[in-house]
Amino acid sequence: CLLLIKQKKMKQAHCLKLFLKNNNNSCPIQSHDIKCDFRGKLKDLNNHLINECNLNLIDRNHIRFNHNLNGHHISTMKLPFDLVTQLLQSMRQEIELKNNLMKQIERDFQQDQADIEIIIKSFNDKEKQ
Repeated sequence: CLLLIKQKKMKQAHCLKLFLKNNNNSCPIQSHDIKCDFRGKLKDLNNHLINECNLNLIDRNHIRFNHNLNGHHISTMKLPFDLVTQLLQSMRQEIELKNNLMKQIERDFQQDQADIEIIIKSFNDKEKQ
């Protein structure tokens, strides 16, 4: 199965190289020689970009069928965004737990130092007697 996939990819690569060689390295999907020669007034620029310009990033048919493109982008980004948000929350909780642990260790250390000082003082007092 993997051999067939590899052979298919090799054939596709060969076909693409052959196409590019025979077509002056031009894109097989669309022309990329799109230019805008707008020479109008600034107030007319928006209308030109929406209705006339060749530099439209999304063709008009696509917009007609996908008028809710913004909603599409939001829905596709929701899962990755939610995962990142959950990871961030988890990391914040872990940091908080470690900070609390560090504070507890510091308190224990200070208590141990105080206990050691009491023991040393008690020992010194006994030696004096």
